[in-house]
Amino acid sequence: MSAVLALDPDADQGASESGQLLVAFEAGGETFGAPIGAIREIRAWSGATPLPNTAPFVRGVINLRGAIIPIVDFGRRLGRGDTEASPQHVVMILAAGEKFVGLLVDAVSDILTAPENSLSPPPQIGAGSADPLIAAIAMLGKRLLPVIAPEKLLDGAVADIAGA
Repeated sequence: MSAVLALDPDADQGASESGQLLVAFEAGGETFGAPIGAIREIRAWSGATPLPNTAPFVRGVINLRGAIIPIVDFGRRLGRGDTEASPQHVVMILAAGEKFVGLLVDAVSDILTAPENSLSPPPQIGAGSADPLIAAIAMLGKRLLPVIAPEKLLDGAVADIAGA
């Protein structure tokens, strides 16, 4: 597996002088954002080894330079069905607290700056609370961009597979 993009984990990539840097990515025809400071690498999809007794949204695991990384199908994680993965799909390797997780998405589309005052908590709709997977909504002009919380990607999965 060759890296499509490798980011320097020691560089200060979490924020710019004018706001939060986000990587925009596509999944299931929608655009989402992820904090750039959480992204360690972006790689081409090349498959994963399935594991028994994991949540349906966990595609399996990959060996990334000796570390076993769980791969989450983002479309399935959102309840939108399986991603029909092809070599054109990508896996974003994200730091999720002390662990790492791979996120299978359709494509990475942009790097954006979200001014600090443009980030709002997700709204509570109805009697339930907002999905904890969405950490914030970035208001970028007339565009609204849901921003994910990487540490919540494996909620509901067998978490010890992410011990990398």
